[in-house]
Amino acid sequence: MKSSRRTLLQWLAAGTALGAVGRAEASEWIIPANPGHVGVSNLSAFFPFIPQGGWGSYGQPRKVLEIFLRGGASSWGSLWYDATLGGASGTKDLDTGTMTVAHWNEITGTLTPPNLVNNWNGFTLGRAAGPLSRIVGGRKLLNKTRIIRVRHDLIPHELAIPYSATGFTVGRPNMCGLGAAIWRRHGAGPLRSLIFQAGSRDNDVLAARYLASTGAHGPDLAPPIIPIGSKDFLPALLRSGFTEQGDTLKTFLRDRYAERLSFQGAPVRAGAFSQYDAALNTLLNRNMDLYNLLSPYDATLFTYNPSIVNYHHENKPRRAINTAISLLRDNVDLKHIAVVDGGVEDNYDTHNEEIIGGVTRSASFLQNGNQWNVFDSLANRTNDILDNGITVLVHTDFGRIEKTAGNTGTEHHPEGFASLVISDLITQQGFAGTIDPAAPEKAMYLDASHWFSPTDVQAAVASIAGIAPWQSDMLDVDLSGYSELLGTNPSSALDVLGIA
Repeated sequence: MKSSRRTLLQWLAAGTALGAVGRAEASEWIIPANPGHVGVSNLSAFFPFIPQGGWGSYGQPRKVLEIFLRGGASSWGSLWYDATLGGASGTKDLDTGTMTVAHWNEITGTLTPPNLVNNWNGFTLGRAAGPLSRIVGGRKLLNKTRIIRVRHDLIPHELAIPYSATGFTVGRPNMCGLGAAIWRRHGAGPLRSLIFQAGSRDNDVLAARYLASTGAHGPDLAPPIIPIGSKDFLPALLRSGFTEQGDTLKTFLRDRYAERLSFQGAPVRAGAFSQYDAALNTLLNRNMDLYNLLSPYDATLFTYNPSIVNYHHENKPRRAINTAISLLRDNVDLKHIAVVDGGVEDNYDTHNEEIIGGVTRSASFLQNGNQWNVFDSLANRTNDILDNGITVLVHTDFGRIEKTAGNTGTEHHPEGFASLVISDLITQQGFAGTIDPAAPEKAMYLDASHWFSPTDVQAAVASIAGIAPWQSDMLDVDLSGYSELLGTNPSSALDVLGIA
């Protein structure tokens, strides 16, 4: 579909449709050396808060590359490997019979399937996570990786996507993605955050909008959403053929609209107008900033041949991830990019096997292939990630499991799945959280009544991006419900990210 002024405006500030209308009073954005207490527990024992000046050789809060595996990624063949669970989940690895050597050859483009990662902190990682152990320049990402066993209780995508993408449940007024918070942290002015939407399904659009949501930070800080593979996007940014008179008319009508939303000379709170105003300002004032930033990557992001698709070289998520790393490496102003991974041939929502291009794809193939694609893309850029202060967060709606014997696909499984964080700051590789011994497909922490949530993951990553997550306009109320995790044994609380 050809981009129009209306569709371009929607892309540039789509996230504001989910944002709050006001801007909370500014609060402390540099993490203090002694963050103190929230509720009954000391969150400094729970999250790896880093004092000023303690950011390591890079010397400042970390940039963030977010990769959201949209549709619900199964962990059994990758980050939470278990041969028995893998066999029961419909996402079986080579070792349980569904994934053959030929399948892995097609995915990886080599004659040798990736290896299992054996005895990594006492556990095994599946072949889809194998690239994380690749040695590049004497280093491997796995030595700087923390895998967090996560759990929640929201079954529908429409509820799980916002929760996992933001750390807030639907209806929370402060719901925001990391992009808006990081943008505010570093100040208005240059573009600080982008959302790369590498998927075209409705729920990919939904995920991008939640990742771009602004909460209390103000709709003007909504990261623009960039549709990967859209040949019309860059030309539309140039706005060729638009006249100065046309822009004058737009601003005139906007100002008249604002006047009608005033009472006794003061503007009233109007979410829809705030969102429109922010989108129009982005269109009028940021279009050339975006064009200049993205045009060097035109052939990578927009005008390539979309009919050439494979897991190991040509696909939207791989192009988006590579471009995001290059931008974060080379552009001093950009601090955050989120990639919505809609899968290579299809997304992670594998309820059934599928016929794609005349070829039958099992849930195992799609899950393992999609995840291997992400981890291979990251491993190929090991040095760029570790040498340029880029923290990587990989997360998803929820996990998946086969609940009916003989089923060709998988069902939603929010009770146990995994998020992954890579950062040069991590000194203790391994897992955060554990497995319920009575139900090994479920995550727990300390005991079966407690577990890490998407809120905990979001707060941990925010902290090393330089944001204190207990602030009133961030996660404080939402975190207070999870602070009880430390109540029974705070001395043995596990730092989520393993930062000394």
